Amino acid sequence: MSTETLGMVEYGEDNVQTLRDAAHIRHRPGMYIGNTDIEGMHHLVWEVVYNSVDEALAGYCKNINVAVHIDGSISIADDGRGIPVGVKADTGKSTLEEALTIAGSSGKFNNDAYKTSAGLHGMGAKAMNALSEWCEAEVRREGHVYKMEFVRGYATSPLQNLGQAPKGQTGTTITFKPDPEKFADLAFDYDRLATRFQQISFLNKGLRLTISDERIGKSEVFHSERGIAEYVEFLNRNEPVEHPSIYISKQVEGVTVEVCLQYITGETKLEMCFTNNAYNKDGGTHLSGFRAGLTRSITAYGKKENFFQDMELRGDDFREGLTAVINISHPQPRFESQTKVKLTSPEVEGMVSGVMYEMLSDYLEKNPKEAKKICQKVALTAELRLAAKKARDALKNRKNALSGGLPGKLYDCTSRDHQHNELFLVEGDSAGGSAESGRDRHYQAILPLKGKVLNVEKAKFEKLLENNEIAALIGAVGVDIDNVEDVSKVRYGKFIILPIGTATGIGHSIVG
Repeated sequence: MSTETLGMVEYGEDNVQTLRDAAHIRHRPGMYIGNTDIEGMHHLVWEVVYNSVDEALAGYCKNINVAVHIDGSISIADDGRGIPVGVKADTGKSTLEEALTIAGSSGKFNNDAYKTSAGLHGMGAKAMNALSEWCEAEVRREGHVYKMEFVRGYATSPLQNLGQAPKGQTGTTITFKPDPEKFADLAFDYDRLATRFQQISFLNKGLRLTISDERIGKSEVFHSERGIAEYVEFLNRNEPVEHPSIYISKQVEGVTVEVCLQYITGETKLEMCFTNNAYNKDGGTHLSGFRAGLTRSITAYGKKENFFQDMELRGDDFREGLTAVINISHPQPRFESQTKVKLTSPEVEGMVSGVMYEMLSDYLEKNPKEAKKICQKVALTAELRLAAKKARDALKNRKNALSGGLPGKLYDCTSRDHQHNELFLVEGDSAGGSAESGRDRHYQAILPLKGKVLNVEKAKFEKLLENNEIAALIGAVGVDIDNVEDVSKVRYGKFIILPIGTATGIGHSIVG
């Protein structure tokens, strides 16, 4: 029987395709930029900006200027060394063309030109170019200005020498417009761009980033002299804080570990992780190392100073109300994907953990006032967690106890029409007996309760659940106190608090 008869398709050499460089990027853009929505389109900008920041890390770039143009294109200009433009002997192409078109072409593989960089795979600039309707590259280098033009990842002009560059000027300007075939109806978001550039300025002390948007006539300049210490204070600018920010920095085996942390009085926690300026939104080994070192150092100090006596502490107790920025400079980092959302370098965890334990322990010893506040913050979080657990356990136990049936003191009605049934709450068993004799048993129920059983405004939740009168009321009403929004099981449509002295004659003297 033939494959055609079986409905099968032939698979042979004609079915195997080879897609390279721009063709492969355009066919599978998600591999390179994550997606083709607004986040992916902005990732093109990050890739170009990372190259400029790498020049800053190498000590050659002081300024990065980003401009969004009216036609929807964007320019990123730096004053670094400029992308090399010489012709490569093995390909006959200029280095500039290879840098923007040939996958795997990069000056960052051997760490000679760049000790650390966000670009590792030789793919970022190629992805930008391939997913752009058009791109122009201008290089100021060796006293001249050079230019090349590209369309959807392929060069459409030779390398052009435009003449002399202004004296002393070097750098690269990349201008591109995202391809509407890949990013339909999308436009650059000024706030998204500005937030990221401000973040980059905090991560790179002294670097000046300018953003301008011709569409809305807005511009800003970002510059930081104190780096991530200033960043943490900026993040906590609207929060009451427990102590001044704590800055930690140390180099271990060629890897620079930089951390700043600060506790606020509230519960919000924020941990931001970066590797060579790339934002790792899913954390990674630097985050796990930070958490381990933080927990270990505070636990050791707190137990030594008797802040945590007989307390059951957990990792989350140390992070409530914590704002932290973890910034790693690594010559050969490993990431989960091209988008660098998670750092996977295994050696980093131990490095960060060790630096955190050593230097935070030293800080706590030298700053007992701040150390006390931090330990008290952790202890209070643990106490509240344990109290909440106790309350949940009490709720579970009480709900189990109540599930056995209605309270024995309830004089229930016979009707099951819950919407029209009424529950009268009376004070004391005597009043309950009197009210029972005067009610309409078909739709009126009586629940005797002792006087003021409990001040529920001030009582702890578990105390409330342990009270027999409250438990009787909960059981009679039928509400699930673990989900008070659900009223499907409520047994009465009306609830009446019966004043003293009106316990008799309910059926004809009190209605609703």
